[in-house]
Amino acid sequence: MPVNNGLVGLWEGGMWRKVAVLVGSATAAVALLVLVERYLRRRRGGWTDVQDEGIEMDMVEEESDEKRIVVLGLDGVGKSSFLACIANQDCRQTMKPTEGFNVMCIQTRQTSLNIWEIGGTENVRSYWANFLPNTDVLVFVVDSTDKGRLPLAKEELHKVLAHPALKGVPLLVLANKQDVSGALSVEQVGSALDLGSCRSNRAAHILPTEVPPGLPTKTDSTKKAEEMLSTLSRS
Repeated sequence: MPVNNGLVGLWEGGMWRKVAVLVGSATAAVALLVLVERYLRRRRGGWTDVQDEGIEMDMVEEESDEKRIVVLGLDGVGKSSFLACIANQDCRQTMKPTEGFNVMCIQTRQTSLNIWEIGGTENVRSYWANFLPNTDVLVFVVDSTDKGRLPLAKEELHKVLAHPALKGVPLLVLANKQDVSGALSVEQVGSALDLGSCRSNRAAHILPTEVPPGLPTKTDSTKKAEEMLSTLSRS
């Protein structure tokens, strides 16, 4: 039986740590998602933490206009680095590849964004469909320097977009690692992904992003992507 390591992230004292939760089936994965969703409705403004004995609940509930954002992409494209940057406004922390999933909550003036970042390795991609129901915005991150895997990225993107749960859901593609020599342009990435065909039944946007290691603050491209994410979540 395949085992999926669900990694639910938590921000504590400006540091990132992950808690592993073993999930042995799609049914168990869905059960875990339900628990985390319930927890997010009770706690905002940080990362949630799933413990071995269940979920430690903060029982103070607040009214909020919540939106569910799902972030997908192949492994190694920079999903965790991008999200850590927009969450903590500090891009200096080195991120480890996500083997399962992370859950992040960002509170804006208009709404609460519950962001689910799902790992992109082959074994975890088989679980992507479990995370799609009730999605308000889909973010798909691409490594603009990895020309060899763009066909696979295109295949996985279009497979996800064909899921009934994503009908009409806005799409934001991030052409990441634009600061690296040899990176394809936004136009080239969009063409390689056949992004034009995705616009027939949904709003679809593509933006360049870069999260160079060692920077203490967000890059301009990261800020623009964050603003677009907020805008799409209100549409």
